[in-house]
Parts: sequence; C-alpha cells; structure tokens
Amino acid sequence: MGITLLYITLGYLTAWVASWWSHEKVLLYVNGFLTQVLFFLIILAIVKFRKHSWQDLGFVKIDFRKYIGSVISLYFLSWLINITYSIYL
Repeated sequence: MGITLLYITLGYLTAWVASWWSHEKVLLYVNGFLTQVLFFLIILAIVKFRKHSWQDLGFVKIDFRKYIGSVISLYFLSWLINITYSIYL
C-alpha cells in the first residue's frame, strides 16, 4: 500500500509542478527528485511507526562528524553535475 500511495502522490505532485512548468526535461528531473524524497519519507515512517532503529535496517553507527564534510561536498558536486547536465540538455 505504501508504494501505491507513493506513486499516486508522485503523480499529483508532478501534475502540480507541470501546471506551472512546461519543460519536459526539467519535469523528468523534478519527478526523479520527488521519487527519492517520497521513498525517504516512507522509510522514515516505517522507522517511526514500527519503532525500529536505523541499526534494524542495516545501518552501522559511525562518527558522523568525521564524514559530514565529505558527504556534503559529494552531495553538492553531484547536484552541480546534474544541474549542469539538465541545462546542457
């Protein structure tokens, strides 16, 4: 049921964005971003409502401060590459 709700919500969100933005290539990237956000929200809901921990899902505790700079820089690098590519298209 969660996946069905995800795709119904995704359809409405994409239609809403398409109502004020008509470029199909940009809508493709917006749809991909919305899909990832909604899957993350489903995972958060599962963790919260079933009272799981991140370790129950297979995540291992790490020293967050040690890696946060690398994660943020890699995120912004991938964001920059994707935006540059979408502008190129």
